[in-house]
Amino acid sequence: MKVLAQYTVGPVEVQIVEAELYKYYNIYEPVMPEECSPVLSYLKEYFTVHIEADPGKPEDRWIAAEVLGLADLYDRCRHSIDYYLTRDLQGYGKLDPLIRDPGLEEVAVDGTTVKVVHRDYEGWFQTNLRFRPGEAEDLAYRLAYRSGSSISPAFPLQEFRLPEGHRVTVALAAARVSKNTTITIRKFPEEPLTLEDLVARRMMSRDLAALLEIAVLAKGMVLIVGPQGSGKTTLMGALLDRVPGERRIVTVEEVPELRLKHSNWVALYPREPQVLDPLAERARIGFRQLLKAALRMRSDYVAVAEARGEEVRYIFEAAALGSGSLATFHAGGLEELMRRLSILGIGEDLLDLVWLVVVTGIIPGLGRRVVEVYSREDSGWARIAYWRREDDSHVVGLEKAARLRDRLAHGLGVSRNELDRIIIDQGRLLARS
Repeated sequence: MKVLAQYTVGPVEVQIVEAELYKYYNIYEPVMPEECSPVLSYLKEYFTVHIEADPGKPEDRWIAAEVLGLADLYDRCRHSIDYYLTRDLQGYGKLDPLIRDPGLEEVAVDGTTVKVVHRDYEGWFQTNLRFRPGEAEDLAYRLAYRSGSSISPAFPLQEFRLPEGHRVTVALAAARVSKNTTITIRKFPEEPLTLEDLVARRMMSRDLAALLEIAVLAKGMVLIVGPQGSGKTTLMGALLDRVPGERRIVTVEEVPELRLKHSNWVALYPREPQVLDPLAERARIGFRQLLKAALRMRSDYVAVAEARGEEVRYIFEAAALGSGSLATFHAGGLEELMRRLSILGIGEDLLDLVWLVVVTGIIPGLGRRVVEVYSREDSGWARIAYWRREDDSHVVGLEKAARLRDRLAHGLGVSRNELDRIIIDQGRLLARS
């Protein structure tokens, strides 16, 4: 086996290794001596009964051990006992070190097995974690409770958000919507990635980042497409965070993923009824209603994550009204996007509102990249940027983008010559950041 990485998450050791067929993400938690296991069990029971006591406080743990007459054993194994008490009573049990690892972006429980996706590597990793039968279902209920949501055989397929902001999707096997109880946790960094971060990670060059930022500042319509996990929402968030604070941003997402630092940001989410009652349908607030509301909020920018239904027309309406418009689509490229928009009734006249289509992808061994950028010109679509495999670089050229140049200059209120200087200066600014 080849060791790819080794680091710690608190007291837990993490080792990432590559074998012949699989990559493994292995964790090694503090060892619990056999003689101390009963102490842990008694302390867990104590804190479950005495809810006024806090297992996270050292003094409360000492008091509990004294009351139980286990102070000597507790002192002997204090390091391990403290870890498992906090993990199991205040954390997320066996998944706690995975959720705390900032390097992981996806954690998936499928019955008794656990797999992860690491930010620095491609694909899913096997782990050395194993769940007992029924343990995944118990965890599903616990996660729902921690999020202030609920899950039950009546509502066996649920999505909710943990207090840390991570997105959880659960399917219960007991309700026969899944072979095994599955839990998928999409993790988000505590601090959203900036445009500078994406340039540093080589998702795009600084010149391309400068061009995209200027298109957004000029209140253009930018569509970002790509496969799942290719960084579409991350890129949209990084671009929106460059908008000046005096401009208002309204975002619409089915599942909260965007985490903007912007001071003038309104986030809207659909609401689904959580009871089996026909009258509850009146409480439903759908995507279309939210987009209509966004247009009435004097928004300078309207952004939609994972647009896919007839509500897409409202994004184009926002662009027609002069708002900056951004949207992400799950699509393999420009041609697939055009087919989907055609099915949704978006004709050539509305397509002319689009300034740029940004295509993202996942490159094996390298990670996320912006692979192509297209401009809507008088003659159709012109490719103005692309990723070059030979040297992992981006080529940007506006020679065939006369219409885009006019739009950018008009949106910024400058001449074409001044526009060229702004793009150059902005690229230099990104390089210094």
